[in-house]
Amino acid sequence: MAVVSRSRRRARVFVFATFLGVSVLTPSLLGQSLAGAKSSGVSHDGILGAKYDSGRVPIRIFPISALHLEKTNSKSSRSLPTPVSSRGRLTSHSNAPLPGQVEPIPYGGGGVMGTTSAGITLHPIFWAPTGYSFPSGYESTLDQFLSDVVAGSQTSNNVLSVITQYYQTTNGTKQYINDIYHLAPDITDTDAYPSDSSSCTPDSNSGDTACVSEKDEQSELSQLTTSDSLPTGNSDLYLLFYPPNVESCSTSTNASQGGSCAIVPSGSNTGYCGDHTATQYNPIGAIVYSDLPFPYGGIAGCDVNNDTTGTGWADEEISTLTHEIVEAATDPEVSAWGSNGLQNEVADLCLTYTDNEQFGPDTWSDIEVFSNQDYATDPSGGCVSTNSSTSSTTSTTNPSTTTTSSTSTTNPSTTTTSTTQVPSSSSTSSTNPIQSPSSPGYWMLSSDGTVYPFGSAGTYSGTPINYAVSIAPTPTGLGYWVLNQFGQVSAYGDAYVSGTGATQLAPNGTAVSIASTKDGEGYWIVTYNGRIITVGDATNYGSPAQSGTVLAAGIVDLVATPDGKGYWLLGGDGGVFAYGDAGFFGSTGGTTLNAPAIAMTPTSDGKGYWFVATDGGVFAYGDAMFKGSMGGKPLAEPVDGIVKTSDGLGYWMVASDGGVFAFGDAQFVGSLGANPPSSPIVGFAPD
Repeated sequence: MAVVSRSRRRARVFVFATFLGVSVLTPSLLGQSLAGAKSSGVSHDGILGAKYDSGRVPIRIFPISALHLEKTNSKSSRSLPTPVSSRGRLTSHSNAPLPGQVEPIPYGGGGVMGTTSAGITLHPIFWAPTGYSFPSGYESTLDQFLSDVVAGSQTSNNVLSVITQYYQTTNGTKQYINDIYHLAPDITDTDAYPSDSSSCTPDSNSGDTACVSEKDEQSELSQLTTSDSLPTGNSDLYLLFYPPNVESCSTSTNASQGGSCAIVPSGSNTGYCGDHTATQYNPIGAIVYSDLPFPYGGIAGCDVNNDTTGTGWADEEISTLTHEIVEAATDPEVSAWGSNGLQNEVADLCLTYTDNEQFGPDTWSDIEVFSNQDYATDPSGGCVSTNSSTSSTTSTTNPSTTTTSSTSTTNPSTTTTSTTQVPSSSSTSSTNPIQSPSSPGYWMLSSDGTVYPFGSAGTYSGTPINYAVSIAPTPTGLGYWVLNQFGQVSAYGDAYVSGTGATQLAPNGTAVSIASTKDGEGYWIVTYNGRIITVGDATNYGSPAQSGTVLAAGIVDLVATPDGKGYWLLGGDGGVFAYGDAGFFGSTGGTTLNAPAIAMTPTSDGKGYWFVATDGGVFAYGDAMFKGSMGGKPLAEPVDGIVKTSDGLGYWMVASDGGVFAFGDAQFVGSLGANPPSSPIVGFAPD
């Protein structure tokens, strides 16, 4: 687990060492910025200044969906049930929820987390100033569990798979929670706990020596996410862990003064074990986070008391941690899923029930949650730990109007050149083509599988594939393959499916990109964790997973060499991995980026490449010529793709709202900027 240590206003991160483009964790600290830097003739133009949706590096960076988090500052606290005489799974119970609830759980109309195929990124923060510390093994055990959560994504045998049945409704369309989790590096926060007049003071009978209020938490998180350029919104959940002797309160008063606070070690078993909230305190956007006080072993209701790891305190914290992940995902603003006027959320209804659950390679004793689906089948039950149905994970946003519905274009000459935030379809006069290759065209792919053709790109019939992440043209340009995050592939035009990577993704791979072989008789698929899957006549030339390389950032793109005898992989930190006859010409794998790398494209002769970051900054290596970028310019949505022109003297970039930027001799032939698609653009391919 990589660790980011920080104190206020100064962030430290791991250096990503590059060995032939391989991003490897090394315990060094960065002190430089790439702003406007140039090295070895490579342009790092415009890395600072542009808005981007998130600093995470998942499959693709998507815009935050239409939640109403900006108005919320409410908190959902986990109440304690009546203490029970035993822990672990109660073998005699009927999986019935706690009495007096309203079942099934009604939808309150608010937003949920993780509705894009990016899923949810978990950000652990261990806040321990000088004089405070976590017990040995506490942090590492929690890290191990969170790593197992990621490894257990898209499986049905743990409690997080149950919540994929819950959704938000946007413009009449249901958008379900995706069972996809990513883990950001640990943040070790050594800032002093606030002690001003607005802060709480610890209860005199608690034995605690510090008290942190909700206002203090939000101030700290605002400082952290702003100064360190960390992502916020409904795809990022911050997990704020406290060491022993720290009381946390949702109020500025402590428990003895009538405030709402966490359970204290020496007091009565009243208060909450953990809570979650969403706030607009940060100017970047809503911060969704969970407050996770130290569990003080043996407190009734706060733990499963089934020490599967030998590190009791951490093991007890895991039940609260899972509880808060579940409820933050299903009810981040306390307006989506809960009964009794949203007082009891999906995990509150099943507080006394636990089970042994499989998260990736490991088994953990963990909580159960309420399932509307299971309750509908058996009204005497409802509390479950596994997903008995996968139907809820199929999005209903898949449109029947596919490739021809949005070919209307916007003329780049009509767009604004204002320095305020503008739609990302804007292309200023400086990007007008110098010389245009004949019959240019390109396809855009949205996450619901819709393909939008422009210019000479053809329209091909077929059923869209949902949860799409990548598109690859055939060598003739008369068809394409579309890949989704589960490794499923659909073929259109003269493309044909000669296999699928879906059965090869286990145990914890998420497909992110696809590339065709030279003759179109096969293709490569790469996963986020760096595995290569070959289909047809594609040859496996190697991969980070195959060599046992520890990735500092997940893989975000795959492109083949012109002769099809090799390929490059791009990491989210800008690390480039070259295999087969692919040459390594440089990377940013040892440098700090202000926005993650997201896509790459090779030069025509394969002796260079460009890649682009989500803020539109372009990096040119080898014989690739820098023709311009959107770095330093305001964007409405993040850049998501880049493709070169046929002669390699220009390139296009696309943003997640379908806006297109043309540079060099690239000819603007249309965009969706004036009519953004209902699902974000995730793929971009040349005709």
